[in-house]
Amino acid sequence: MRNRPDDRRKGAMLIALAVLLGGFVLAPATDASTPPPATTAPVVVDAGSVLRPVNRDLVGFHGRTAAASIATDYDDLAPTSHRHVMSDHDFIDFDCTTHTIAPATIDYFGSWIDAVTAEGARPILSLSYVPPCFARDGQPKGPPNPAEVDGYRKFLDDLFQALVTDRVAAGEEPMRWFELWNEPDVPIDPGSPSSGHGYVGTLDEYLALNLPSLAGAILEAEADSGVDLQVGTPAAFAPWTFGSVYGDLATMLERANGYDRATAEALAAQADGLLGPGGSARVMGNGGFQWPRAVTDAAATLGLDIDFASVHLYPNNPLQGVRFPEPTEPALLEGRNPDASPEDFATLAERWSAEFPGQEPVVSEWALSAGAEDRFGTCEAAAFDAAALSVMQDSAIDRALYLGNPRAAERAPFRAWRSLPASQAGVTRPTGTDGLWTTASTDAGRGRFAMMLVVTPPSTTRFCPVT
Repeated sequence: MRNRPDDRRKGAMLIALAVLLGGFVLAPATDASTPPPATTAPVVVDAGSVLRPVNRDLVGFHGRTAAASIATDYDDLAPTSHRHVMSDHDFIDFDCTTHTIAPATIDYFGSWIDAVTAEGARPILSLSYVPPCFARDGQPKGPPNPAEVDGYRKFLDDLFQALVTDRVAAGEEPMRWFELWNEPDVPIDPGSPSSGHGYVGTLDEYLALNLPSLAGAILEAEADSGVDLQVGTPAAFAPWTFGSVYGDLATMLERANGYDRATAEALAAQADGLLGPGGSARVMGNGGFQWPRAVTDAAATLGLDIDFASVHLYPNNPLQGVRFPEPTEPALLEGRNPDASPEDFATLAERWSAEFPGQEPVVSEWALSAGAEDRFGTCEAAAFDAAALSVMQDSAIDRALYLGNPRAAERAPFRAWRSLPASQAGVTRPTGTDGLWTTASTDAGRGRFAMMLVVTPPSTTRFCPVT
């Protein structure tokens, strides 16, 4: 957990910054004696105070970025974490004839570890794979056959031997951070080979058939290598269930999608036919603490401590994104969720830190939306991202990884975060500033400060300057 020093106020100064509608302004570091410019949105900054360090660990990225692209793709963003998922959708080649991991797979992940650590960042690997020759029905995203559990365990032992123990012996940086699955609770089409998430089975099956092998392999690797491995819960696809927000599927379709009540009820009645038996229950009941809580408790009985709680947050869920030109009628998975807000990250931090007080809260994937989203790369998404960073800075979230590689205007908030001075300063905002977020930072004792000021744009704003 990050230390949070007491607020030591040394006198307030008034800073007036003009709000750039639809984006944010990063005020350059300046001397405290510089007179403020004309004001349109004044805030009071205690430039001498130090609330806490600016959390650089909020700038991380999740993706399938190969080693050769790590430095070039993110060179201006200075990420502190990269996350990769090992699943049948991602790079993993297991020979079911010889029961061995292909050397190319070990080379791939070894070079990825080298590239990430060379940037001074943390590599996180999510283990979401069972070799198909050991898996039930040949499904790599599910439990092993009970008769093939030993084969699954040997695969994991070989993997940890290659990525941890052998690297230590060779004087190379070992893989230290592992996550115990990627979105096993995703409610729709968990077995799709075109995605790296999902678990085709039940939580009880995972606890009985997957977790003992995972825990045993990790503990053995620690004993053999002398490395204290850091282990994360399976990443929850959402921090809370949709049922806890909307109550029932018809209400969700009405509030989030915008259907009239009669149409929402008619669609809800057809859900199990479209999604399969129990589909509506999965959509409304999956997510939240269920998998991380059960795995944390079960791992403890196996002698394995869980170090970080992994969770994903896409505030536009359950809608996958906006496509331009925007449709005039509601759609099942597309559109703007009117409930989406950067403050969702504060709610996540409060609930998850309370549920898992001994674990590091890690938002291992986040963005405005999880799917095809035409707002990505625009000023609207950039403003949302900047506001989310500001909210996370004030929360108990220790580490966050944005989905993919932000492009165009959307790189601005991450570059700005890197440019902030080291210590967060206190801010008092004027009343009547809903939709405005601020993060002020200072070089304590040197009279220098910078501020990131964010205002969310109107929904019609797609492309506008961000500085």
